[in-house]
Amino acid sequence: MRSRAAWMGLALLLLAAVPASAQDGPRFSLSSSFNYSKGDYGTSEDTEIIYVPFTFGVKLDRFELRLTVPYIR
Repeated sequence: MRSRAAWMGLALLLLAAVPASAQDGPRFSLSSSFNYSKGDYGTSEDTEIIYVPFTFGVKLDRFELRLTVPYIR
């Protein structure tokens, strides 16, 4: 439970740290989400999945680049 709270706190801290950019310069973005699922999925054993993707993006005029780094457990 502490690990989940730490990840969410880190994500909020990083979102708050992204500075506002000028209209003519590159625009940066950082986003994240949280997905939890648990079930047997047709087998005899339960499976628990935690997925937290962190996505960093930069946009220049007509070019946009995004990088997603997932945390999966």
